[in-house]
Amino acid sequence: MGEQEALELRIEIDGSHVASWVDLETAIVLMEAKDARSEAAEAKGATLWRDAVRVDLEDSSARFPVQWVDFGATRGFPQKAAWYLDWDPHQPDSSVLGGMRLYLNSGHTELKKATEGAEKHVRRMWQRIRLDVARQMMVGALQSREFMEDPGAFGGDTVGAIVRRLLGSVFSHRSPSAVRDLLATNPGRFEAQLQASLGYVEAGTEAGGAE
Repeated sequence: MGEQEALELRIEIDGSHVASWVDLETAIVLMEAKDARSEAAEAKGATLWRDAVRVDLEDSSARFPVQWVDFGATRGFPQKAAWYLDWDPHQPDSSVLGGMRLYLNSGHTELKKATEGAEKHVRRMWQRIRLDVARQMMVGALQSREFMEDPGAFGGDTVGAIVRRLLGSVFSHRSPSAVRDLLATNPGRFEAQLQASLGYVEAGTEAGGAE
């Protein structure tokens, strides 16, 4: 047996190409066939070892219910909107599962096409929704007195805790108060930072927030 040597592999993944998780698969493949006369002979290209692991990129507690609804047949829903985030930014102590719901319009032709199309289009559509939802959550919370009085007071699976973690992820070097000031004085910079952190999707590629 030869000496064993540790091997460290590092990879970089473009954040715009991933969403909730990444599946990592490692394999050892035989590049040169052994002597066919050997009892341990293996064919060239044979997989000698394989391992797979899923890495969650989002806190599962941050996910809230998603429901398809025909907006045209539902009272109070804008008929031509593609999606609608139902939540109250003035109740940051409510639970995510009970206090937030994302409605997708089953009657929106372009949205349905995007969800039933090629994988890359589905992924980009969800990325666009994610960007819009993150914007709504941060802007709503930053304008909420109940949240801004003490952003650190909310824990567990509350809406306030999720928004605080989201703000920390996008604006890692700014306090919530500093982010609120940025939104008020330089909304363009706020938007640019949001796109840089969560990924930018070209308008018109998939369905937007409204038709």
